[in-house]
Amino acid sequence: MVGATTPTSSPTPTPTSSATPTPAPTSYAAANDFTIDRSFTAIGALMIESNDPTLLVPSRIDVESSMIGFDFTAATRTYSARYGADTLQVRTQPVPIPNSVPTEFIDQFSDIFSAAETRFARSNGTSPITRYVGEAYWSQRDLSVIPRVARVLRQHYLLFGSATAPTDMPRGGTSSYILQADLGKYSPGVGGQPRPSGSANPAPPLTVDWTRRTISGAFTQVTSSGLASPVTTVNIAISANFDPLTGRITGVSGGNPIEGKFYGPVATNIGFVILTDSYSAGVIIGTKQ
Repeated sequence: MVGATTPTSSPTPTPTSSATPTPAPTSYAAANDFTIDRSFTAIGALMIESNDPTLLVPSRIDVESSMIGFDFTAATRTYSARYGADTLQVRTQPVPIPNSVPTEFIDQFSDIFSAAETRFARSNGTSPITRYVGEAYWSQRDLSVIPRVARVLRQHYLLFGSATAPTDMPRGGTSSYILQADLGKYSPGVGGQPRPSGSANPAPPLTVDWTRRTISGAFTQVTSSGLASPVTTVNIAISANFDPLTGRITGVSGGNPIEGKFYGPVATNIGFVILTDSYSAGVIIGTKQ
């Protein structure tokens, strides 16, 4: 057509590249830092001890939930512990501990409470094994039991900490963990207060296969049915699997269930709540070698 002009094409703009942001590293607070207010959910084990065999109830493990755990108020050094319908609020204070009780798990100067037949304590964090994982123990007499001559002690074990983020979980190879154990061991009809049973000495250490997602190990644990009861030996073999997306550990030990989790950067710490028989429960925690 006369007078028509051929349109010229506009150059295609060159796209501007933008750098993919680097994810911020996960921050992990030490589980034993109680200089500030803290609130934890926990994995739990409930153990019932009585001098009347007819009142005994098999021990149980409960998965982590908001119903289990405790809060801490730094200004007053007050804990509010919870385990389902069982609750306890205590202001910690220094109390003497018998020389027979090891102190690996108990801060005897500031974080233990004892009054009448109620006792609360938490791991003291002086060992690197307890940097990102900790435990709390709480026992209380059930005063609703009739007749009153029957003694029923409800004992709660709590496992808590700064859980390993899914992006921080190792993806291959194997790791070894050295362990400490805090197990309460009771036989039907035997009374007595529980006591920490010291360090476990695994041979070989606990092994985690990150590719197969398996956990295995065995060790011998010295424990007791009470302060006045003979010391006995418990052989513990752990066989478990884990979910890399949640860090949750499930498995068995001697046919009894275990429940656990990884804690800290790159799964630095590991923790289990464990039943060693129908009337015994406790906590095992460890650190990567």
